[in-house]
Amino acid sequence: MKINTRDFGVIEFDENAVYSFPRGVYGFEDVDSFVAFMHEEDGFSFVYLQAVKSQTPCFLVFSPWELLHAYAPEVEKDDLASLGVESCKDLIFLTIATVPPDDIRQLSINIKSPVVLNPKSMIGRQVILLNDDYPVKYYPFCDGKGCKDGEGGSRRKDGGGNDGGGSRREDGGGKDGEGGSRRKDGGGNDGYSGGNADSKGGDSSIGGGASSKNVGESPNRRKGG
Repeated sequence: MKINTRDFGVIEFDENAVYSFPRGVYGFEDVDSFVAFMHEEDGFSFVYLQAVKSQTPCFLVFSPWELLHAYAPEVEKDDLASLGVESCKDLIFLTIATVPPDDIRQLSINIKSPVVLNPKSMIGRQVILLNDDYPVKYYPFCDGKGCKDGEGGSRRKDGGGNDGGGSRREDGGGKDGEGGSRRKDGGGNDGYSGGNADSKGGDSSIGGGASSKNVGESPNRRKGG
């Protein structure tokens, strides 16, 4: 299966790698299917979550345990049921990143509202965790002095989405009506992945089953904390 992306041109992947998102993601509730794939840039591999039926949104995503070893997500029972599981250990967690164009140290990830995938049923959902102390913007590379919102990022507890969506465009990201909402309550994802259309390197899609573990981790596989 092939799709024409905004940031990476045409990418090819197995149709069995497509995740169904019955409720979309915040700010893109009408986008009902995504594929996660790895793309190499300058010798580094990054994971992106790309809409299948349109060029946007496309999100740069990270396994939360890569940047916050003590991550311990608490998911509501209704969200678990909607994903067809009883425990978080059966799920893959991805956090959407926001990448400012001028300072990588200001990269933030949304640890309050991760994208959660069930690799068996190929169903995905963006959830709001029960963890009260998890911010929408967590700055893994900031010591608290350089972050605009203070150490660890803003402490909004509504978890209603992510600002920015990870843009690396020189203009800093999308405008209203282009690639996603910028609702004042933070309830939307802007849909800019951080990709570079001119970057070189191979792409590989990441589907269900064992290969999905390359994208994210279940809580019982976290590397520390």
